[in-house]
Amino acid sequence: LYHEAIKDSDINDIICAQLRLGNRYISVKRIAELIEEIKTCKTLEKLSINCHREKYTTAYFCGDILKSNCKLIEFAAHNGYFYDENTREIAKGLSVNKTMKRLDFIHSNICEAFRINKTIVELKLADSDIGDEGFSNLCKMFKSNKTLEKLDLANNNISSKGARCITNALKTNSTLTHLCLNWNKIEDLGAESLIEVLKHNRALSHLELASNAIGNIKTIHTALTVNKTLAHLNLGSNNLIYNTMQELVKALAVNTTLSLLDLSCNIPENSGKNAKSIVDALANCETLIELSLGLNENGHIPAESIDKMLRLSKTLVKLKLALSNLDDKAAIAIGKALKCNTILKILRISENKIRFKGATAIASALKANSILELLNLRNSIGDTGAISIGHALKANKGLKDFNLKANSIFSDGIQGIIKGLEKNTALMMLN
Repeated sequence: LYHEAIKDSDINDIICAQLRLGNRYISVKRIAELIEEIKTCKTLEKLSINCHREKYTTAYFCGDILKSNCKLIEFAAHNGYFYDENTREIAKGLSVNKTMKRLDFIHSNICEAFRINKTIVELKLADSDIGDEGFSNLCKMFKSNKTLEKLDLANNNISSKGARCITNALKTNSTLTHLCLNWNKIEDLGAESLIEVLKHNRALSHLELASNAIGNIKTIHTALTVNKTLAHLNLGSNNLIYNTMQELVKALAVNTTLSLLDLSCNIPENSGKNAKSIVDALANCETLIELSLGLNENGHIPAESIDKMLRLSKTLVKLKLALSNLDDKAAIAIGKALKCNTILKILRISENKIRFKGATAIASALKANSILELLNLRNSIGDTGAISIGHALKANKGLKDFNLKANSIFSDGIQGIIKGLEKNTALMMLN
């Protein structure tokens, strides 16, 4: 919301606002006038402030809003000059605020405010360079704070030492349900301690540990066998060894709650053989609704295993197999399985090695399948593959979102797709 936008309007008509204060033509005086209006606004529930201004201006104004506005429930502040000495203004505001539910803020020096604040349920501190010391202070907050439910600490330079701090807090905490530690450095020791706590914690339902240089998690089988609350586990972009992945899928035969599993961009040794055993085991899992298995360029998932998964699974609604070295043989197997699958709604098989033969097989499946709603087929299917897709679109009744970006499609292929769209009544988004 630029300052001009509310010159001739009533601030009390606004529910959601984005306040961009980086424009050098907006004076500090004018910003102060806007803040005064926001402080007393009776309808504003969501406010996002994006600012590069004088050293103290932004933090002071943010703190002032938090102290005064009695309706605001969601607040985000980014790209401002938030230093230790002036971030205290925001901390003061949080200490007295009685309505705030969700806070998205890039700075680590507000931990003390949570010893007093009893309303915030969601806190995003991603990219704040908190480190282990800051993380340790934040974990101490859990001892007195009983309201926080979601915590995002992605990309904060947290190591296994910091991970052990949150582990100790989670042993007694009964309110935190979502924890995101993606893009940190917790490695094997940190991952083991976090997974181990799942034996005792009865609140955590979402745990994200992607891109943390994790290889071996010795405790994963026993923890997931015992745990009854975890529904979402993200271990993508690590270096999980085969034994860890094998123990994980064995646990899923017993576990009754895990519905989303992300194992993408992991490299089990002898990946062809080992990936087959892992995928075959996952095909029999009765709880998984969403699965990501995309590997990197060294990985390979056999076509017969994909076919088996799509035919046997009675629960899988979303499947991502991007960057899995899938070729035409795999795409043909997927096409055959889709003709009889009545569950899968979202399929992402982008950035593989699927050419026109594979695209033709998938196109044939789309003529018969009316369940699939989203398909990402970003490969190199060319004009021949695109023409086959066009024919399929004439008959398909279910697909709503179709990504064909970067497929080497030229005029003939585009014309084929256009002809298909002329008779298609279902597709809502085409890339």
